[in-house]
Amino acid sequence: MAKYYYRASTKTGEVKEGEIDASSVEDAKVKIRSMGLIPLSISDGQSISSEGIRSLDLRSYFKRKKKIKSSDILLFTEKLSVLLRSGLPIDRSLSLMVELSETERMRSIASTLLRDVNSGKSLAEAMEKFPDFFSKLYVNMIKAGESAGVVDVVMEQLLEYLRQKEELKSYIISSLIYPALLLTVGILTVVILVGYVLPKFQEIFESMGQELPVPTQIMMNISHFFIAYKWLIFGFFVVVWMLYKRWISTDKGKRKRDEILLKLPVIRTLVIEAETARLASTAGILITSAVPLIQALNIVKEIISNSIIKDAFEPVIKGAKKGEGVAGPMKKSGLFPPLAVHLIQVGEESGTLGSMFLKVGEIFQESIKKSIKAFVSLFEPALILIMGVIVGLIVGSMLMAIFSINEAPF
Repeated sequence: MAKYYYRASTKTGEVKEGEIDASSVEDAKVKIRSMGLIPLSISDGQSISSEGIRSLDLRSYFKRKKKIKSSDILLFTEKLSVLLRSGLPIDRSLSLMVELSETERMRSIASTLLRDVNSGKSLAEAMEKFPDFFSKLYVNMIKAGESAGVVDVVMEQLLEYLRQKEELKSYIISSLIYPALLLTVGILTVVILVGYVLPKFQEIFESMGQELPVPTQIMMNISHFFIAYKWLIFGFFVVVWMLYKRWISTDKGKRKRDEILLKLPVIRTLVIEAETARLASTAGILITSAVPLIQALNIVKEIISNSIIKDAFEPVIKGAKKGEGVAGPMKKSGLFPPLAVHLIQVGEESGTLGSMFLKVGEIFQESIKKSIKAFVSLFEPALILIMGVIVGLIVGSMLMAIFSINEAPF
């Protein structure tokens, strides 16, 4: 008898691991099945059976380790939404999702959802197994849709919400491409001038036995410093970055960083508008999906990334519980934009709070685009000016050296 290690699944989809004594791999399979389990992989500690290798699917394993892309979630939602809107039941839609999924990860998720739904679980309960793929917002909306019997409608709302998020993300990235390109080209230009061109000038002047002009000598000293200590400088910045990441991973560090961001003139506006747009869109889509107000506000609080704004939102939840509404406590905080507070108050008075939250989200998403455009329009000239001054000083010192050659005795 030998000892075998196994991974097996229960009929509900739960994966179990353990060890068993058996005379062979086939004997181990029989014993595992007799325990009411479905064998996935069996190993004797030195090798893994061919069935186990196929079941493990190493490519899928490494894919699961990769960070979830928002585009993957959007694609999954889009396909499932189309199937549900066509009138297919949830189990049939998930079955088709298994066939239609282009990646192994999405196929695995759809397969697990299908198995759980067929075993009697709701779709929302099945989705809770994948918190990195389906957010609290996603799960709670599906739960509300199942309660009201309108999962297809909720999926449409989710799809629109995710599309808006992806569109805003793409806009931000495309807006920052040009400044990033300018900065990269500027840094490369300075590196080439300081690391290659200036040392060549020094060689020429040394061969002529002539001293460099003072500005050129200063630039040369800077060049020598960066060349001699380049790895030390690089290491310094790496250490600083690692310490910064460690600092903001603590509650105290994150809070301090968030405080600093809210004190910077242009950045403050961007942060507040971004958080307002996110919380308003989320609250709107939850409330219009029949999620209770207090539950919706608690979910909204969890998606706020700035700790100062998150703390300011806590009295809003408490006020709503006491019957004070949402707009009043938001106004008292002094952080949320007056336009957002006014529109939410109108929504409360007219009984259209959910749709008004959605409207606020749309307004501030457009406002973010305008703010980003204004920020970039200020940042680009400042970047060009700074890089121009640095390159100009280097080139100027080189020209002074060239002109000084005319005064050299021959």
